[in-house]
Amino acid sequence: MDKKLLEKLYSLRRFGIKPGLDRISALLKKTGNPHEKLKALHIAGTNGKGSVSSLLASILQESGYKTGLYTSPHIYSFNERVKINGKLISDNELEPLVEKYLDIGKEIEATFFEITTAIAFEYFAKKEIEICVLETGLGGLYDATNVITPLISIITKIDFDHEEYLGRTIEEITAEKAGIIKPNRLAVVSHNQKSVYETIHNLCGARSQIFFVEQLATGKILDIKPHTMKLLFSTIERGEYNIETTLIGEHQFDNILASIITAELLKEYNKITKDTIIEGVKKVRSNTGLYGRFEIIKENPPIIIDVAHNPDAVGSTVKLIGKIYPNLKWNVVFNAMKDKKYKKMLSILVPITNLFLFPNLKYERANLNSELAKTIYEIKKETETTENFPETLLFDSTIDALEYVHLNRHPTLIIGSFYLLSESVNWLKEKFLWDYPVQNENFILI
Repeated sequence: MDKKLLEKLYSLRRFGIKPGLDRISALLKKTGNPHEKLKALHIAGTNGKGSVSSLLASILQESGYKTGLYTSPHIYSFNERVKINGKLISDNELEPLVEKYLDIGKEIEATFFEITTAIAFEYFAKKEIEICVLETGLGGLYDATNVITPLISIITKIDFDHEEYLGRTIEEITAEKAGIIKPNRLAVVSHNQKSVYETIHNLCGARSQIFFVEQLATGKILDIKPHTMKLLFSTIERGEYNIETTLIGEHQFDNILASIITAELLKEYNKITKDTIIEGVKKVRSNTGLYGRFEIIKENPPIIIDVAHNPDAVGSTVKLIGKIYPNLKWNVVFNAMKDKKYKKMLSILVPITNLFLFPNLKYERANLNSELAKTIYEIKKETETTENFPETLLFDSTIDALEYVHLNRHPTLIIGSFYLLSESVNWLKEKFLWDYPVQNENFILI
């Protein structure tokens, strides 16, 4: 994509996050409301919404439907946000839409995400897709994607994140996320704590049909290995599923089960069968380009990349590492955004860490490595025993940290942010032949 045009689009981040549907509605009205032509699944949640979105898109694709997928953020190329049957929107198709919506959005001061969402809607409508899967950007009720009236809304795991926008309690955050549930439409709620269920039931139970996954299915993890997980599910609708997947961990167990229940509820899409569901789950990475979810890109010693970027997600990763690599200590390459609970994330990582490697990122929202080192010092002072407490190293750049990883040959975990992974892509491809599909080299930070 033309770099100058991309820079112009990214300059809209100066408007920041501005919740509300007035601007996106005005934007779409000027272009004939393309979103009204779409049949959609809509996903919100704190963690897991990207995985569930990709799982559903993969299942629909395996079932023979022309499927649009809209997710955020991307890892390397902006085009990753908008896909049809796993194929990224091309530069030739994207550039006219960017120019069009930048021009229309100027007078209403539309944000980056609002313009991106409008682009996805028009592209999907123009391509006459049969169904699209939409991941919210932030929250739910006032997220730009929430102008859609979906066939089914899906709520994944809810936890603390973006409290300055979404609320300071789980109940407040849940209410914001549950804002995607529409009257007289179906909704699926993944495994969550009791207060989440109660809040959703109280807010939406009288006007929408809510399906709580745990009431409709049971299952267990049969086996977890570094690259695969075997599962056994049984649903009220279709009985037993034996599934093998490259998405591993208990959190992915919950995401997969929510996706299966949702797929079973899509009655009008009658080409969805038990076999296409199983194949869709199995091929989710290759079908949709779902990268950076506990991905082991090198063995002996292992190097793992994970885009976990809040305490709940980091906790899931640490728990999974403990199951697959018990008693192993790691060098951890870490950075996180300033508005994240990075101290808690680091505290969760400390028990499995031999050495923290803190690079400075190129993105202004990221923490300085000196701040992360200071935070580790604070955690150490608060710890009862500091025996074998991890050391820290600071690096001027992500590449400098990764070069140390390459020379040191120690088990390594790269975690904390999509931004950290985005700066690592080309290095990982070059050193370890990681198969990440870089569409173009006009790389601008996400």
